Amino acid sequence: MSRLFVILIIGLFSILALFSFCTSAAEPEFTLLSTDGSDCHSILDGDRTTSEPFYQGTELTLQSQEPITGIYIEWESVPGEWTLFYGDSEVECGKNGFLHEFIPLSGAGNTVSFRVSPNLISITDLYVFSGNEIPDFVQVWKKTWEEPVDVLFYGISEGDERSFFQGMVPENARVQAVYFLNHTDTEPWRNHEILDALWKMGFDHYPQFGGCYDYSYYTDFEGSPEDLASIYKADSAEEILPWMIDRFQPQVIVFPLYGEGASALNRYASRLIANSAESAQKTEGNPKKILPVTDNSQLTAKDVMQGIYTYDQQTDKAVREEQREQLTRKVPAQDIETDQKAGNSLKILLFMIAAIILFLIAADLIIARTRRYR
Repeated sequence: MSRLFVILIIGLFSILALFSFCTSAAEPEFTLLSTDGSDCHSILDGDRTTSEPFYQGTELTLQSQEPITGIYIEWESVPGEWTLFYGDSEVECGKNGFLHEFIPLSGAGNTVSFRVSPNLISITDLYVFSGNEIPDFVQVWKKTWEEPVDVLFYGISEGDERSFFQGMVPENARVQAVYFLNHTDTEPWRNHEILDALWKMGFDHYPQFGGCYDYSYYTDFEGSPEDLASIYKADSAEEILPWMIDRFQPQVIVFPLYGEGASALNRYASRLIANSAESAQKTEGNPKKILPVTDNSQLTAKDVMQGIYTYDQQTDKAVREEQREQLTRKVPAQDIETDQKAGNSLKILLFMIAAIILFLIAADLIIARTRRYR
């Protein structure tokens, strides 16, 4: 009996391993070739502090051992529009200005290439996928809202989302994040961390970054907010703030309230946001609610939406889940359905084999006992 039992157990685990291998998501082995002779190591090391520049005319080619169903690029700065080539197809990319860009493909081929159209692009990291699923770290952003939102989270710089907005994002509402500062020219890694934090908090519409740069200089400014206001020339911040509020027409504005001990820049920006929100509220009655938040306010999403009309939660949640599912698919629906049917067939087969194994073990035990009694 022991020999039969061992054989059956080995067979069972082999089938389980094969089933797991066939149905799991995959990051296939691939090679990345560049016509400029670069080894592309900096964009394959998973380190955002390193990047690889490519100049106009350079062509990058991805060659995978398995059909490619998607690629994920983290740019050092937004590259503008560009074209991806795979098989006989072309995909226009970069139209939405995403710093983290996921491109779903049909999985029709093992080779993907694109040519640098702008004068210069720089990539921090690049990932290739095959199969019907993608890892959790991949961010599939939607465009910035083009219609009125329920809540506008108006941050000043990287870190505000964790220090002030954590736990305040309503699940079943239209939410948009806007940032006073843009770290692209001085500390680009900060924009990456903003996107990571917002995605984990439940934002799926891409944030709007302000036109205010020179972050390092104004952070170290030792004067008062009034002194800073007299010299601050960050693309007419006083004009940008009302324009953002008018564009998104939020019912609620949430923004960090910096007090004594914070930098002059943060206190100055807090005051500008508050003044713009209050001015909009007085002139048009929109927003209906203004929430300045300190780092120990401990407000919740329920507090944010209290007294504000919300959509039917179940319906809205179902719509959001359906939209997210559609955006994360990387192969045609027919292929997904086929894979699901194949997966179900494998499960049925697995259960049948397990039942047969149990039957054989029981039969073997009965036979062994019968022989012993004889």
